[in-house]
Amino acid sequence: MLLVSHSAISIQTLCDECLYLKQGAIEAQGTPDKVLAVYESDIVRTLAADNAARLTDVSRPVPGVSLLNILAVRFTARNLPDEGAWVAGESGDLVLTMNCVAALENVSVNVIITDLTHRVGEIVQFMTSHRDIGWMHLEPGRPEVRLAFQAVGLRPGMYRVKLSLSQGSMHDIVDVIEDIRLVVRDVGYQPDCLYFQPRDWNLIGGGISELPPKRPELEVAERL
Repeated sequence: MLLVSHSAISIQTLCDECLYLKQGAIEAQGTPDKVLAVYESDIVRTLAADNAARLTDVSRPVPGVSLLNILAVRFTARNLPDEGAWVAGESGDLVLTMNCVAALENVSVNVIITDLTHRVGEIVQFMTSHRDIGWMHLEPGRPEVRLAFQAVGLRPGMYRVKLSLSQGSMHDIVDVIEDIRLVVRDVGYQPDCLYFQPRDWNLIGGGISELPPKRPELEVAERL
């Protein structure tokens, strides 16, 4: 049986051998885990380049003209060399760097995450810093905000992230990035689940006979 699919879960579940074709040429061939790691890394590199291009779009405010604007957006994950991806069930950070011309009060960072894989167009997360930690006071320079998740609960797939900076109780928009892309990887933790559930397994009166397979992205990190 030949399965042609972009679904990592389907490929991992049903296939013994995997072939990644890119523009008609063989990019990788082997076990599903190894080939999917190549495929996902390729996607992440492309998205990271696209995200960088969006940040330098000429239609956005020019530093020095606007009092506050977004300079850089990074998605980082523990043990992953590629920016632009998180791993379901592992820690993940969104790092936002801004350009601030003058001291500003009552600033909020707002994050909307939309599903592009499962229920396309559905908002799965809406977070605002002013509700979580209060209004921000920014000093002139390059302030940085790090939004940290101890365990990413998003399903594996692709997401659109909208970031905005607002000021005051009426949330006047100071700057906005409409279409940053994020890939969430799965390493077998949550097939057929709506979200990742942090969990621990404890056994009394026995032992574990076989450890789970080592995750491909950890092997890459160890080699680096």
